[in-house]
Amino acid sequence: MQDQVPQTPATPLSAEGLTLLLNMIKQVPDNETNRQHKERLQQKHTNATQLSFAERALLQEHNRFLAQINNEAKVRRSIKSDVLGTARVMSYEDLKKAKAERAAKKAATEAKKAAKEAREATAGKSTRDRKRKSLAGADAPEPKAKVAGEGATLVAEDKIAPTRWRAPVARMY
Repeated sequence: MQDQVPQTPATPLSAEGLTLLLNMIKQVPDNETNRQHKERLQQKHTNATQLSFAERALLQEHNRFLAQINNEAKVRRSIKSDVLGTARVMSYEDLKKAKAERAAKKAATEAKKAAKEAREATAGKSTRDRKRKSLAGADAPEPKAKVAGEGATLVAEDKIAPTRWRAPVARMY
């Protein structure tokens, strides 16, 4: 029985299995015949430790991710939501009714606007436009004799004949 090499156990996946493997390594005598078996056990221990560290790192990263999501949810829940309006499902009849109400409201505003413009026109109140001179009318004043200015010749008493004007030129010395 001494010549047989003991079987190497499977790589442990729990902390208890890792502890048992470490105890097995300690119980194996340090001689040439058991050297290969001890090396296998040590390799198993190394692999199990690496696997354990990797799983722990993945779990920690997943926990950080879940905590971050939870923090975002807390902020979202803590902010008061603003209700902009209420929405409801409308039937075709409701749509027709709403459209008719909208058209009636628009017609009422148009009527008010037209009435206001009519009042302003009858009162002689002008809008923000410039006052226009009437071209021909009974209240137009009679033309007066104009004095000819520079660049114009006097043709008749009320008419001035235009001549060509030149733009002033700035002289540079």
